[in-house]
Amino acid sequence: MSQDAQLAWNRDEMSILFGFGEIRLFSVKCGPGVHAAPDVLRTQPLADPASLAGVLDEYGVDAAYVQSLPLSEMPRKFSSNGKFMTYVAYSHYRLSIDVSLGLERYLAGLGKTRFAKIRQLGRKAAKTCKETAPMRVFTEPGEMLEFHRQARPIAERSFQSAMFGYGLPNTPEFIASMLADAERKAAFGYILYIDDKPAAYFYSVWEEGGVMHFLQTGHDKDYSNYSPGMVLFLESIKYAFARPGLTIIDLDIGDFDYKKFYATNRTLCADVYFFRKTLRNYAIVFGKYGLQKATRLTSRLLEKLNLRLKMRNAVRNVVLAVKGKRQPSGTQGVPDSAGEK
Repeated sequence: MSQDAQLAWNRDEMSILFGFGEIRLFSVKCGPGVHAAPDVLRTQPLADPASLAGVLDEYGVDAAYVQSLPLSEMPRKFSSNGKFMTYVAYSHYRLSIDVSLGLERYLAGLGKTRFAKIRQLGRKAAKTCKETAPMRVFTEPGEMLEFHRQARPIAERSFQSAMFGYGLPNTPEFIASMLADAERKAAFGYILYIDDKPAAYFYSVWEEGGVMHFLQTGHDKDYSNYSPGMVLFLESIKYAFARPGLTIIDLDIGDFDYKKFYATNRTLCADVYFFRKTLRNYAIVFGKYGLQKATRLTSRLLEKLNLRLKMRNAVRNVVLAVKGKRQPSGTQGVPDSAGEK
């Protein structure tokens, strides 16, 4: 079976986002197009993404996009194929956890120093709870509605929501899907409590075939000293390992530091755009590429000056302050990225 045959293409109004690091600047509409989001765990890796560019003629569109296309080798940034051009906007690794290792062996393989720090922070957070259990797992349909009620304020206060628009959806479609998954015993919601208040949330879904997808997650920056996202992530992994029939934990899109720490496997993927060769499309592609290059150069310079982390936090604080969700200064502990998806 060819790679193209495995992709489910959907028509959509295409747009491409321009940003400087974490700062969203604007998006440019590309007109009618098609997009695909393949199942990374089941899609055969492709050697050359440019071989898919013919989909533009197949659907009669000028733009196409594939999110997390599995690849067998590192792709070229740009490719030209007749009247089409291919732009690999972002290469990354889709991370996962091999459950066949067994929980004890898996935990032993984690970095001892950081793992010990996370466990210490978990015990510290648990001691702040006087009236509630430090963590609660929600699985039943009625419980999932309560999970959603408690998690939504965390999502709204998190920098993930302010910076990237990520967060637990509040749409009727998502709630209906969540309840349907709960009916088939496949939805899992986790809440970590600090000072008897919800401090971090996590949502995962079980898929037939033994795959657990780790999806929406976020934490309240008021409790960053406890690294609540990292603490809750560890507890949710331990809970998932206890489920009979589980073979792999999919950590979803994004190869962030917290995922790299917990992951055992990785699959090379890329977010790929396909365009017809027009002056406008050339301007869009090279404009985005130029901005990406400027971002990387700035990041490297700040890294050399030991200012990258300070600058990143300063940018986040400005955005959060504008939205009335300011992150407290002086946060310490394990770097907490559990939500940067």
